[in-house]
Amino acid sequence: MVTRPLPVARPVRDADARTSGSAALWAAALTASIVLAAALAYDTKVGVEILLAVCVIPLAFFRLRVAICVWIVLLFFSRTAALESVPNKLLLLIVIAWVAMLLGGKRTVTREAFAQNRAIIVCALAFLVWTILSLAWAPAPGAAERAVKELVYAGLGLTLCLGAILERRHVRWVMMAFVLGAALSVLWGAAKGGLSVRSGGGEVANAEGRFQGGSGDPNYLAAVLVPAIMLAGGLAVWRSATRRTLLALATAIIAVGLAATQSRGGLIGAAVCACVALFIWRGRRALILGLIGLALLALVSFFVANPGAWARIQESNQGSGRVDIWTVAWRVVDDNPIVGVGIAQFPQVSPHYTLQPGALRFVGLIVEKHIVVHNLYLQLWVETGIVGLLLFLSVIGASLTAAVRALRSFDRQRDAEMSALTRAAILALIGMLTASFFLSNIEAGQLWVLLALGPVLWGISQRKSRTSPLLGVSR
Repeated sequence: MVTRPLPVARPVRDADARTSGSAALWAAALTASIVLAAALAYDTKVGVEILLAVCVIPLAFFRLRVAICVWIVLLFFSRTAALESVPNKLLLLIVIAWVAMLLGGKRTVTREAFAQNRAIIVCALAFLVWTILSLAWAPAPGAAERAVKELVYAGLGLTLCLGAILERRHVRWVMMAFVLGAALSVLWGAAKGGLSVRSGGGEVANAEGRFQGGSGDPNYLAAVLVPAIMLAGGLAVWRSATRRTLLALATAIIAVGLAATQSRGGLIGAAVCACVALFIWRGRRALILGLIGLALLALVSFFVANPGAWARIQESNQGSGRVDIWTVAWRVVDDNPIVGVGIAQFPQVSPHYTLQPGALRFVGLIVEKHIVVHNLYLQLWVETGIVGLLLFLSVIGASLTAAVRALRSFDRQRDAEMSALTRAAILALIGMLTASFFLSNIEAGQLWVLLALGPVLWGISQRKSRTSPLLGVSR
């Protein structure tokens, strides 16, 4: 008779080990919660930074593109007191995680993306190096610390987008994050102070009574709301009624926020984009006209409810002081046309140029408030000379050239979605560059994200053309 062996009981220590492991996990979670609560109680800004870092670091390693989208959304709040330095710190963490993954995994696609976008990388690097080099002849190098730091972070953002945004869904996510950040910025400002505003002050530096959203400055807010509307138009090619409804709602919210800023530059940028859109988007003119009509309805409704805001838009007042500022800036250019006076040095040197012949009505903006040039291109000429200006224009040229090539490629492939997204990216960049004629925003992270989109789309079109033999199929 064969006897079966008795079953061996599992050691009790396995259950004990699981129990102790769970207890350790709960203890760690409780400790982290206590530390976070203490940080929030001690300093809200530090607590928020710790909380975001805890959330974003795992995302950066496991969902890199989602982490990039979180960073893009937070860019729209980078001028608020609570989140001023958070986007840059998160960007640094994301870049570190990205580099670590590249060192430990396959890098073929990323290397190929960099090779395809060599032109914009070289131009951007040359511009950043020249800008930093301008500190060598700057009269007050210490005043440029923040500007240089922001430009370096902007360059990191450009590099991250070029090397990590590699697929069509990634482009969708980035554009949705841009639109979401713009809409949330408007809603943030509306929740804090409402959208019913008074007529703002006459001077360009006076933000009193004007809507600032989450950016802390009405002109900077307007400059990023314009491209957000363009990107929403590109995303509207989705056939989903729900998505189109959400995009239409976001467009209306952003348009009202744009009107509330009372920014002439923002409205001019929007008008330029509307005209260009009707020219380059011939197959979608009905959709574009519908979005333009929706935005106009939101704008008109706001101005009817706030006639003081419209009065400020109509008021010329020498450009609210910009004419005087630009007059002084041209005087500086006459003295330093080639290499400029150094990055972030216009506020330092401009008071010395107010004594020259010629009446200045808003001299207080220059002598007392030490205001910036309020024109990105003239600012670069003043501070980095014609060399720096041409280098930055080469970055713009490389981006737009890549975007146009991508558009032609997607049109040949009959890829309706990517053609629409590419057109939207071109319009968004044009809108922000137009608005930049009226403010100095070279360090704005959103600008460099938009500069990256054209080359990113060009790389995607090239990879798709090699892997899709049936180019007549629309995705």
